[in-house]
Amino acid sequence: MRGMDALCNDIDARTGDGWTIRRLTALNRSIALTSLALGALSGMLLGLWSFGGPAPVPDAIGDYGDLPRRLLRLGHIAFFGLAFLNLILARQVPSLPLSVKAMRGALGCMNFGNAALPAALIAAAFWEPLKYLTAPPAFAVTLALCIAAWGGWAGYLEPGGEEEAER
Repeated sequence: MRGMDALCNDIDARTGDGWTIRRLTALNRSIALTSLALGALSGMLLGLWSFGGPAPVPDAIGDYGDLPRRLLRLGHIAFFGLAFLNLILARQVPSLPLSVKAMRGALGCMNFGNAALPAALIAAAFWEPLKYLTAPPAFAVTLALCIAAWGGWAGYLEPGGEEEAER
């Protein structure tokens, strides 16, 4: 398989604006790495009152099974899970037989979902009606993954797909 630089150079030659695939994948990686750091930070904060930690549980968060606390834990895990998905997409999308528009769509949707979904979950922990803000970023992540899956299957089912990938 060709290197990422060669793939990105070929794809970037087809784009007309400043948002090249190389630049978008760099943004995906940056958002993903930031999300990993925020996941670790949120875990440290949650650990302050978990398992008899040094701080008492804030009243707004409630007991372990209460919705606000569950939303906080889900936001914490979402930082990690979405970051890993974003890193995978940043690596794989340029090598898929997708149009530049589809690549941009997948990368952009994943970035939006990676940034907005954990934030919406954490915000909803403090004001429950905000839980409805989780739907757009969840849809964006799903759309990004569906676009990537489409490209993966298109490459697999394409006659001569292996030879194309080797170029």
